[in-house]
Amino acid sequence: MNEHAGSAGTRHYATILLRAIAVGGGYYLGAKLGLELRLPPATPSVLWPPNQILTAALLLTPPREWAFYLLAALPAHLVTVAGTGWPLSFILAVFFTNCSEAVIAGVGMRLFIPVPS
Repeated sequence: MNEHAGSAGTRHYATILLRAIAVGGGYYLGAKLGLELRLPPATPSVLWPPNQILTAALLLTPPREWAFYLLAALPAHLVTVAGTGWPLSFILAVFFTNCSEAVIAGVGMRLFIPVPS
């Protein structure tokens, strides 16, 4: 019985890992698009798709897994904005606000919209 439980646990973490890779990839592609939508020389983008990607990932998964998906987005964020010339402190602050927006949306949706059991 323990072998089966261990196998199920391994599959669960493999699923989380695959989802995290997908979130990171989606975040990367969304950030590339977002950078293209900037109005030069302004820093802000007209639309920033990574926030929607993170929000969707959080809404589709249990809150106990959220940290994995938020952490998976960090390397994608860093790689995408590395060539912008922005200071590291700004890059990290923007990432923190992106994650905060997604978490606030995820928590808000879970609080105010009944989830079927």
